[in-house]
Amino acid sequence: MSNTLLDVDVLKKENKITKYSQLIAESAEKINNTEGIDYERTGQELLSRKTEFIPTLIEPLLMKQGLIGLVGASESGKSTFLRLLALHIVSNQPHFLGYKINATHHSVIYVSSEDDEVSISYLLNKQNKELNLKPIEIAGLRYIFETADLDKKLEKSLQKRCADAIIIDAFADVYGGDMHRSNEVRSYLEKFSNLAKKYQCLIIFLHHINKGTELLKPSKNNITGTQGFEAKLRLIIELRADLNNPDLRHLCIIKANYLSKEYKLRSYVLNFNENMIFHNTGERTDFDDLAECKPINNEKPNYKEIAENVFNNNPILNKEAIEKIANITSKSEPTAKRYFSEILKLKLIKNIGTNTKPEYIFNS
Repeated sequence: MSNTLLDVDVLKKENKITKYSQLIAESAEKINNTEGIDYERTGQELLSRKTEFIPTLIEPLLMKQGLIGLVGASESGKSTFLRLLALHIVSNQPHFLGYKINATHHSVIYVSSEDDEVSISYLLNKQNKELNLKPIEIAGLRYIFETADLDKKLEKSLQKRCADAIIIDAFADVYGGDMHRSNEVRSYLEKFSNLAKKYQCLIIFLHHINKGTELLKPSKNNITGTQGFEAKLRLIIELRADLNNPDLRHLCIIKANYLSKEYKLRSYVLNFNENMIFHNTGERTDFDDLAECKPINNEKPNYKEIAENVFNNNPILNKEAIEKIANITSKSEPTAKRYFSEILKLKLIKNIGTNTKPEYIFNS
């Protein structure tokens, strides 16, 4: 009798499992039925791809597709660095600074808003004294000097010939809007994000850091303008001159969504020679050792000094201000918030934004 009951229970359970499996299958079929919806991808489809690494253009530092930035102070060598990168990609070089190049098209579009054709010709010839490239070897390097309707010009160029990378030198010139309006900056960058996705290329923006912050620890908080610029980019590198040796530069990865911490704590030390060529020394330097202005750690905070360092004549939002205060004082976020409140009470800063979206600047 008990065996019969057991058999019945087993059958019921098996029947329930079968029905449940059928429901799961039917549900999956409905979920995966995205026919006619070309902008959707299911989690099942993405997981099934078994993607184990992000494809890279410069392995492992620069991904093959998306938006990234190179920032730094004036005369740190940003344009020279990006031009050298472009020359290596288009001339089918196997490595750049010792890192493998995974180019597909051996083509780069370089948007130059600061240097004209004569200047670029001189600079290319200067760097070529060491590279010894034939003109035909860099036919894949394409310059654009007129930046009006830039996204349309780039799409036309990409339709004619695909590119591994687009370099935009400099972001502030081509954007032309208010650098402190986060939504406007992000909206502008979205056009280039769509181009990168459509044509599967990397877009690199050259941008600046706030005056004087090259003396602070490398940080994404040093970047000129709104946090919207930093937030939209997947990787940001700061290039800075060594404080003691004029022949050295420090390549500092200050934001990298796809790289581990080991890449973001120390600089890559580069030699910069008379032919405007960078060479990797193989050495690295802790970010803390690159700062001339040491973090402010007085028992009694010097609020005026903090305000001068943080606001630096560039309007910033509350969140950005607190992050910067935490960075230069080496304090926790709650302490940085308290410092911010004290700075407000002392009227060391003033709001030039609105009540709903305050933007603060140093009250000199």
